[in-house]
Amino acid sequence: MELISDYMRDEQSRHMLNALTQKTFGFDFVNQYRYFVKEEFCNSKKVGEPFKPVSEMGEDIKEKYKELVRNSYPHSAFEQMNKFGLQMFYTSGMDTVYYSSDLDCFIVKEQDCDTVITSVLCRKKVGLAEVLKRIDVENRVRLGFVPLGEDRELCECSVYDGADDYRLFYRGAELAAIERDKLYFPDLSHA
Repeated sequence: MELISDYMRDEQSRHMLNALTQKTFGFDFVNQYRYFVKEEFCNSKKVGEPFKPVSEMGEDIKEKYKELVRNSYPHSAFEQMNKFGLQMFYTSGMDTVYYSSDLDCFIVKEQDCDTVITSVLCRKKVGLAEVLKRIDVENRVRLGFVPLGEDRELCECSVYDGADDYRLFYRGAELAAIERDKLYFPDLSHA
């Protein structure tokens, strides 16, 4: 138990235990990347129907949201498959779900220090810039997913340092692409 408590307190102990895990079990450590919308796109002119809380809408729109969680156009370069269970777990109260009627699009948005968009759900492709024009941003926007290639120019990415809360170890050459392609497991995919 002392080894574990040392691991939690001491960075050198963490590095030693991580190295031991890699050598013993064949795991490697990989960085993930988080995406933040560049400031000039956060403060763009607002147009169109703003996103409104689904929690204040009728059952028909909530059912439409559930249907799109099951079957929507992918808006992430690292899209989660079979996401219904986890996404509905995180959004069951609908208090973080918003809808824009002119885009016919839902987003899952949280307000922390930053505005965090964790999901975009539509029947067809809607550009990230169009979504941003319909939300109010207090500081900056962090995406809880990896944007599609055509939307990456709107963003900056940085290594996600989960510190003690999150380390991604993997086994197998295919998963090395997570760091090489600057990917990030979607926020709503974590159990």
